Amino acid sequence: MPSFDIVSTFNIQEVDNAVNITAREVMTRYDLKDQKCTIILNKTDKNIVVEAGNEMALRATTDILQNRSINRKLSIKIYDFLSIE
Repeated sequence: MPSFDIVSTFNIQEVDNAVNITAREVMTRYDLKDQKCTIILNKTDKNIVVEAGNEMALRATTDILQNRSINRKLSIKIYDFLSIE
């Protein structure tokens, strides 16, 4: 019987570009300016940390990240969003 393996990989540089674009957009958006939103990519651990002043700003930042990732031809399935702390 023939078999095959499915391997899913992503380009970490494209993720870095999406994170940088998201960070720039968050700084310029009027509704997120005073919310102290930050987004940091750790390339070695392949983690993205998003910090925001409230839950609305956090959700807006993650929505921007997802949209910018789609624009960079990345699947949003590569992200595993954990619970809000």
